[in-house]
Amino acid sequence: MERYIYCYRWKSTGIAVYVGSTWDLEQRDQYHVRGNGIPFERLLTEQGREKFTLEIVEVVHGETYTGTMQAAVPRENFWMDELKTWHEHGTRGYNFGRASSSFDSEDEYEAARAAMSTSAKRRLENPIQYAAHVERSRKALRSPKCRRNRAVAVSAAAKKQAQNQKWLVAIRESSEHRKQDPKWLAATRAGSKKRSHNRKWRQVLSLAMKQSWEVRRARMAP
Repeated sequence: MERYIYCYRWKSTGIAVYVGSTWDLEQRDQYHVRGNGIPFERLLTEQGREKFTLEIVEVVHGETYTGTMQAAVPRENFWMDELKTWHEHGTRGYNFGRASSSFDSEDEYEAARAAMSTSAKRRLENPIQYAAHVERSRKALRSPKCRRNRAVAVSAAAKKQAQNQKWLVAIRESSEHRKQDPKWLAATRAGSKKRSHNRKWRQVLSLAMKQSWEVRRARMAP
């Protein structure tokens, strides 16, 4: 088995900005382009994929899935440090998480695969029961308790990120890049103009401002 350790570089300067690893390079590239979950993917969206080059820096070989993953993890972390894409090396790197393996042994991996296979078979054997399970899960996710727990988790993660000065610098730089992009500015203005002509949106905004003012007035009352 082969796992590829790859690197994205600025096409104009050749400076490395992100290191990762994958089994399928083309599929992972498409995943990054479509994604918007990590700082690097937001950078790709803002700057455009055409401004970056993608290259393989090392190919890790192994006989099993777990063995190959365990061999690739330290090499991926090595290349983050070697190419200085780990965010602690400066503001140019967009690696904010270290590589790690989900399974410690081949037995754990095979057990997880067997469990997923069994679950898939049950869904196919009884689609009505699976549909009911999905509906129960959706209701649970929409429940006030679940939303509160999610809000607490998001708040804790936001506080942790706010304490990371390197992360804040990267976000500010990303924001500055976006403000200098004429396409992004034009899209923002067009969106604002479209919303301003939307009667329903104006009503919602007016109601939100009224509620906000009432809350502030209640707090200021003796």
